[in-house]
Amino acid sequence: LVRLGAAADALPPLRALAAQMPDAWLAAFARDRAEAEAGGDPVACRRLALDVTERWPTAAAELWGTVHRSRAAAGDEVGAARAAVRALTTAAEVDGPMPWTLRSVVHPLTAREQEVAASVAAGATSRATAEAAGVSVRTVEHQLQSAYRKLGLKGRAELVAWLVPDVPS
Repeated sequence: LVRLGAAADALPPLRALAAQMPDAWLAAFARDRAEAEAGGDPVACRRLALDVTERWPTAAAELWGTVHRSRAAAGDEVGAARAAVRALTTAAEVDGPMPWTLRSVVHPLTAREQEVAASVAAGATSRATAEAAGVSVRTVEHQLQSAYRKLGLKGRAELVAWLVPDVPS
């Protein structure tokens, strides 16, 4: 029910189940997810996504998708963009098809901006990135500036820290 958009309907049985099995991780997670999604709480969804990424990356990706939709509905373009990137990159790390719940999530960066950002995050210079892509250094710098703007980042160091985090933001 939570995945189908009826999180509020799922709460009563999930609360009862979690109460019967207080140490059951899955029941507690399902209850917490339903509460966060039913309440439209992007902060709680973000926290749950961070907590569950290693154990259940598909659920984490879906939670990032919920954060994306919440932030977009609130007019927070940067928050929505960041959550979209997290949703899509987390889902891409899982073998198998993209979860249907993420079909409406569009990557905020163009394909070229993604390539440039990934190259820079891997440690390449702008010149090396430009040569590999067959474009000018100025074009690479323009694509980086566009990525920084869309993701609310101040520069290369923040981009690298954000794309290759110790703890996702």
